[in-house]
Amino acid sequence: MIYHHIPWNKKKCIGTAYNEILSLYKDEDWVTVIDADAMHTTNEWYKELEAAILKYPNAMGFGSRSNRLRTVQQMVMGVDIDNHDMFYHRRIGGVLASKFKDHATPHFDKDHAGHFTGLWFAFNVGFMKKVGGFHVSGDQTLVDNWFHKKIVDEGKEFYILDAVYVYHWYRADNEYPDFMSTRKTMQKSFYDNFKLTRNVKYTMKDEKSADVSLELI
Repeated sequence: MIYHHIPWNKKKCIGTAYNEILSLYKDEDWVTVIDADAMHTTNEWYKELEAAILKYPNAMGFGSRSNRLRTVQQMVMGVDIDNHDMFYHRRIGGVLASKFKDHATPHFDKDHAGHFTGLWFAFNVGFMKKVGGFHVSGDQTLVDNWFHKKIVDEGKEFYILDAVYVYHWYRADNEYPDFMSTRKTMQKSFYDNFKLTRNVKYTMKDEKSADVSLELI
């Protein structure tokens, strides 16, 4: 079975929250967790995950594509990171779900171990119990990086589900200082691909134009 959670802990210790969830399930189960400021953009994400679990038996974790992250490997090039219109993001999600159905990008190269942002991810319960559960950092940082690195270090696989696109608010009203380098990369991609200003409300008129402009990296 696959179970879905929005984790929380009174002391804002995300590792503790993950471990509390982990303790609820059997080894053969899978769990997905999503940040409170994130949202799925299609109804197909569950089926995509089910199919990926069967297709990649050595995978112990999966992640998604998104609009705003520090991990460029999970981004979709060409997306306007300053557009928070959910109609816009659901259109993008629909295009990616159609174009990249059943497609996943490997993300378990040892050189990239720990390069992962866990706005939404899935993990195998048995594997996480075997490695002693999630790292408890005492706050909301570094746990997703530790999780990804642990999978790679244990010789297991991790994939980004290219058809699963998750909208992320990601402190748009008070951005993290170290998000600036990613912002510059994404803004350049957006302006180069769409030739639009960030004031345009709807940048995607139809699926054809969206399909041409969006790129995965």
